[in-house]
Amino acid sequence: MASHGGPGAVAIVDIDHFKRINDTCGHDAGDRVIVILGALLRGTVPARGCVGRLGGEEFAVLLPGSSAEAARALAETVRHRFTELASLSLGSDLRPTVSFGITEVAAGEPIASALARADTLLYVAKREGRDRIVCDPDARAEGSDVPPRSSRGQPLAPP
Repeated sequence: MASHGGPGAVAIVDIDHFKRINDTCGHDAGDRVIVILGALLRGTVPARGCVGRLGGEEFAVLLPGSSAEAARALAETVRHRFTELASLSLGSDLRPTVSFGITEVAAGEPIASALARADTLLYVAKREGRDRIVCDPDARAEGSDVPPRSSRGQPLAPP
């Protein structure tokens, strides 16, 4: 993953329609899917990064020294691999997916502020249909007039 010299990027990732997994396959299967995502994130995030479970089926990823675009590339890898691994584990017709919200951390910005912005972008991904990444590399401070971009690179309306 390329470094851009800035403070880094953060991502919030959430399993889409998690309740459906629990309701259809049982809570043990839901737990396995959470473990799969956690292990996949830990195995994909570079050693200088950090992965933490926020609760339920939601995780935060901190990527010091990484750009939002590098974080997006990592997220795409996780997104595709998660669907493969989780589908195999469930052994059903369900095709579990994940959504990401990603942003860069501005110099001197509290991590909590960047995580809140990433969480907002995650909700944009959910509203836009799930199984996607919404990345906002340029909105590092409140009032930025640069709209977030979807995983297809198209500008999105502000959340």
